[in-house]
Amino acid sequence: MPKKFNGWFLRAVKDRFDPFSIECRTESNPGSKRLIGYTIRLQNFWIVSIIFGPGSYTENRYTWRESEERPNTRNAYINTTHTAEVSVFSPDGQWYRLKGWNDDFKGHLTVDDVMFIIALINRK
Repeated sequence: MPKKFNGWFLRAVKDRFDPFSIECRTESNPGSKRLIGYTIRLQNFWIVSIIFGPGSYTENRYTWRESEERPNTRNAYINTTHTAEVSVFSPDGQWYRLKGWNDDFKGHLTVDDVMFIIALINRK
């Protein structure tokens, strides 16, 4: 069974990479507490941004209607997604495009893909 971007993922990131900080990102809608991603600042001050809410390049891309019907379900996306969209930022805040990426972000990545990217950036 494919891994999800839930508590297991966060524990694995903390155990393997000892990040400087992990920020949980929620929707910007007033009153909404739905988790839509994480911002991981590594010890080398590089940032890996991971999102999986509606509109992102994930299997949740077209879940707008469902999300509007369940406005206060905190873990609506975390419990349903096996893919995420990732962006990387250098310590000075600039977008960083990994080799082979055609844009400043990469979508439809699995947990294993994201862990690999974090490992690459962690070695910078």
